[in-house]
Amino acid sequence: MSTLIQVELKDRVQRIRLNRPEKMNAITLPMYQALADALQQADEDPEVRVVYLCAEGDNFCAGNDMAVFLQAAEDDGGSSVQEVLQSPERFLLTLVRMKKPLVIAVKGVAIGIGATMLLHADFVYADTDTRFVLPFINLGLTPEGGCTRLLPQLIGHARAAELLMLGEPFSAQTAAELGMINAVCEPESLQSRAWESAIKLATKPPSALRTIKAALRSQHSQSLETVIRTELEVFAQRFSTAETKEALTAFAAKRAADFSRFS
Repeated sequence: MSTLIQVELKDRVQRIRLNRPEKMNAITLPMYQALADALQQADEDPEVRVVYLCAEGDNFCAGNDMAVFLQAAEDDGGSSVQEVLQSPERFLLTLVRMKKPLVIAVKGVAIGIGATMLLHADFVYADTDTRFVLPFINLGLTPEGGCTRLLPQLIGHARAAELLMLGEPFSAQTAAELGMINAVCEPESLQSRAWESAIKLATKPPSALRTIKAALRSQHSQSLETVIRTELEVFAQRFSTAETKEALTAFAAKRAADFSRFS
């Protein structure tokens, strides 16, 4: 298991911790592989009743580590990016296929995949300082993680369009009001509140829990895998467009992107 992911079993709850705090837990390809492995192993382990995902440091997840995508885009446009996306795809499909309850504790920033992965959790708690961002439009990209299906289902088309088309940060309180998370906690009580729910779930009848989760997700689970794959195909294609090249060049140079010449 990668040192960038810490795994611990306690009281029948498998705690999986992102462990790259110096980079705000931005996810690398090895981290995607380690996350998928850890989630799959937990889902198959009879000793595990619940999976608990959290992060080391002050931030939950700053999204993808964009360096690998920038390099792939320079090497061969969309086809190289498509290869890079195999690891995120496996991670996302593992989330979709999970049978056991997933509880996530969020703090600091939850950007891009750091926010869209939350749509696959059963319980999400965030502290009062958390800021969420779905920044795809600002990078000339399109959403991933099943977001184009799950977000409108969860909060309605109008609010989903607002979050995805403007790409502006929003608070934990807004996320709670929209129904994206279960509760907002004070920073000092976040972990205890989220862990308490995980422990409560671990004491429930395990087969009944899995059956309830399957029933709750049955309306979209089969087609959701197709949505995720399609989203990632479009995501990869965007890297060969002039818009995205301008956005990513600006991102790397830490300047504002200029889309005035595009129609």
